[in-house]
Amino acid sequence: MKHLLWICVVLAAGISVGQNNPVPLISPPFSPINAIPGRPAFTLTVNGANFVSNSVVDWNGLPRPTTFVSSSQLTASISAADILTAGSAQIEVNNPHPGGGTSNAVQFNVSVPVTALAYQGYSFADNAYLPNLVADVNNDGKLDVVAITFNVPTSSLRVSLGNGDSTFQPALVSTIENNAYAIAGGDFNKDGKFDLAIANHTGTVSVLLGNGDGTFQSHLEYPAGSSSTNVAVADFNGDGNLDLVVANNAPSGGVSVLLGQGNGFFSPQVLYPAGPYPIAVTVGDFNRDGKVDVAAGALNYVAVLLGNGDGTFQRTTLLSLSGVNILSILTADFNKDGISDIAVGDDAHVRILLGKGDGTFLQPLKFKSFNNVNSLVAGDFNEDGNLDIATANNVRGIFYVLLGQGDGKSFKQYQTFPAGSTVALSVADFNNDGMPDFAVGSGVEFQNTAVLSPKSLGFPNTEVGQSSSPVPVTLMNYAGTSLQLSGISTSDNFSQTNTCGTSLPTGGSCTISVVFSPTAAGKITGQLTVEDDAGTSPQTVALSGTGLQSGMPKVTLSPTTLAFGAQKLNTTSLPQNIALTNSGKAKLTISSIQASGDFAQVNTCGSTLLVNQSCTIVVTFTPTQTGARTGSITFTDNAPDSPQSVPLTGTGTN
Repeated sequence: MKHLLWICVVLAAGISVGQNNPVPLISPPFSPINAIPGRPAFTLTVNGANFVSNSVVDWNGLPRPTTFVSSSQLTASISAADILTAGSAQIEVNNPHPGGGTSNAVQFNVSVPVTALAYQGYSFADNAYLPNLVADVNNDGKLDVVAITFNVPTSSLRVSLGNGDSTFQPALVSTIENNAYAIAGGDFNKDGKFDLAIANHTGTVSVLLGNGDGTFQSHLEYPAGSSSTNVAVADFNGDGNLDLVVANNAPSGGVSVLLGQGNGFFSPQVLYPAGPYPIAVTVGDFNRDGKVDVAAGALNYVAVLLGNGDGTFQRTTLLSLSGVNILSILTADFNKDGISDIAVGDDAHVRILLGKGDGTFLQPLKFKSFNNVNSLVAGDFNEDGNLDIATANNVRGIFYVLLGQGDGKSFKQYQTFPAGSTVALSVADFNNDGMPDFAVGSGVEFQNTAVLSPKSLGFPNTEVGQSSSPVPVTLMNYAGTSLQLSGISTSDNFSQTNTCGTSLPTGGSCTISVVFSPTAAGKITGQLTVEDDAGTSPQTVALSGTGLQSGMPKVTLSPTTLAFGAQKLNTTSLPQNIALTNSGKAKLTISSIQASGDFAQVNTCGSTLLVNQSCTIVVTFTPTQTGARTGSITFTDNAPDSPQSVPLTGTGTN
């Protein structure tokens, strides 16, 4: 079975027609991996490939004093003013004319460590987004999310332009080649605008030149081999033009290299062996010669192709991972030795191959994940100076985080977070608070240090003019600094008192007690709002309750759910009972009681129940199909919260 996956984006903006200097490539992370606001000046080490003697490191587009160490390493002087406050800087390397250009952009985070991880979701309108990348596609200095949907017969491109404040504009949607599978990008025609390359399972790669406003021109198709499933971007022949490498997920599909001409066009593919069923591809400098290399994840193997710097590659080396079905791959330095390592995701694990710096690797280290690691990204998610790993798949609506210890050999605090559709993951700081966030299949999960729990409150039915008992909400501060509070409020019909004050220390918590006081009968919704100096402010809790007029009936159901378990097809289960009680202060008039699905009911309720009177609903289950079956008993009456329902479940078996 083939799977969708995310591939890391590589940006570039060539600015000359010369062919001498290559487009540089940054291989994250930096050293140090991040910085704490207000600390002294420091030296930043940048590892990668295609560096030249007069390469310059840019910090948010401005050059910093740069020292050339080798074609695979630079250092830059970063001032105290650069890291005075929390935020994220965009780091790029520029190679001068002739040729040359701008590297991929990699963020450097300035933030304090957090005591725990938490995320606050932002959902796109269409949760069918799948493979994605993060880039500034309209040149406004704010990060955007570019995603594709894998549909038959038509795939679509969806561009969500970021506002820089934890929100996004409505998606710009266009039709692309069928069976789009993975996406990467860069500046392929040297006009300073972001372009796209999309691997299609039909065996082609689509090139879409950007207009610089978030829209793209019609796609050009290039043959790329059978069942293309992944694409990455780099300058393999050092001519100052970006090239493509594509994974072809077939028995001997190999990887296809398409050399860029610098005008948006590419030369015909050259195919290199990469083991059976290569599905994922990544780029880096694995032997520290300053030339871009390629690694591909295949069935039972990691294929390493060391670059010659002229667009060709040495004989493929296959690293055996017997019995391992690789689904995703990335390049990063997990043990802080300045050497690129490889991480792969398979059916149930993350495996790390620590690099030796000569193009060879140590035996893989295995870490438990979950089924089908289709997406794999790295970053310092808790800002402790060590590289972490996040994974996701195309089955569960969650993503997983493994916290690294800095040696590449141990990870701890294995955690999961809900995130809707998460076949795709990419990592970036979208709201410039210095903390890495995640773009997932259906939106963005913003790292949140001011955490409210629970996320919603439902109050019991309460008479108009009366007040409910207070219900607690806990506010926790996961940041490494005190949380400054500027306001706590509720909407109409709700009120609050709290123990929070104006400041909450690191690791501290306080209690907000919320009360429901309806001023009218019927269902009422509202919101608790907390305003503070966290990047995700304001934080909210959804509130709901039903106001009852004095003397109104009230329906109480017991139990509130019924589970019938396994039952043979077309046979009837033993009955189970539901008790309906009128716990209000007036007569209950019942209009109907109905069962749905493979469930039936009879009852003793009649059309009315007096105050405190009860009746019984007898429910049975007769499955008409095998597998999980669901239904409900629905009550329609004159109580303010009508209709009420009791969910029903059962399983049909042969």
